[in-house]
Amino acid sequence: MAKAYPYLVSGIKYTDPIYIRQEMGNLIYWLDEIAKTLHPVEYAALLHLKFVSIHPFADGNGRTARLLMSFALVRNGFPIVNIQPDPDSRKEYMVALADSQRQDNPESFIDLVKKYVEAELESRIAILALNESNIANFGKK
Repeated sequence: MAKAYPYLVSGIKYTDPIYIRQEMGNLIYWLDEIAKTLHPVEYAALLHLKFVSIHPFADGNGRTARLLMSFALVRNGFPIVNIQPDPDSRKEYMVALADSQRQDNPESFIDLVKKYVEAELESRIAILALNESNIANFGKK
């Protein structure tokens, strides 16, 4: 009897194990050839989506996909984004991911990643503004 994995999203057909090597090869080709033409945030989101859709491991696919996305963002000068673990954020992430997979349309997932990147950039800008204010006011009474 096959083991049921409760973290698999219903209605999503993951890569048959016999084709995982081929699909990972396709992903590497995509990385080398096609991804260069994409905006870095779109590239990072699609890398995550493509990897998690191949689902090469029995466990850890989501964590690995988020790590790959973070590497892709940092490599292109963007901050790491954290998919928050609270129930609402987790649900939003899972729904966007599943919708993108079911509809074979990555836009909702790309939009979610963009939202996270924008929020992180705004947070960093606020920190830099506060830092400038603190420097300007240092020593003033």
